[in-house]
Amino acid sequence: MEEKKKNEEEHRKHYRIPISIPIRYEKVDIKKSFLSPDKLSLEGTILDIGGGGIKIRTEEEIKEGDYLELKMLLSIIPEHYHFFGQVRWVKEDVSRPDKPGHTGGVYFVEISKKLQNQLIRKINKIRKIRKEGFL
Repeated sequence: MEEKKKNEEEHRKHYRIPISIPIRYEKVDIKKSFLSPDKLSLEGTILDIGGGGIKIRTEEEIKEGDYLELKMLLSIIPEHYHFFGQVRWVKEDVSRPDKPGHTGGVYFVEISKKLQNQLIRKINKIRKIRKEGFL
């Protein structure tokens, strides 16, 4: 199991950190206009995050290929992140029998370079703090 995780990290372009933060999202048609971030009505939890994407847990069904408009607030900084992603993989999540759900990998398809760099800096800061044993 540990070997598989190590191989996944070696193939990623961006390092990911485990985290548990709420996210609001909505499925969108990439060819149509997007929603306002205030109109995102579905909720999920980010399980890990990196500069190229997130792992998300939802109670609502998501499918491979779905496009999502996403908005999150990182507790370490008082800023909202708003971006678009595509679901790359989905698994049924039975870890919580009281709340069945789905876990999926979401690749960022539309995120500004400035926002992505800011996110990477914050992730690296958390990684360093965790490595030093403060978090």
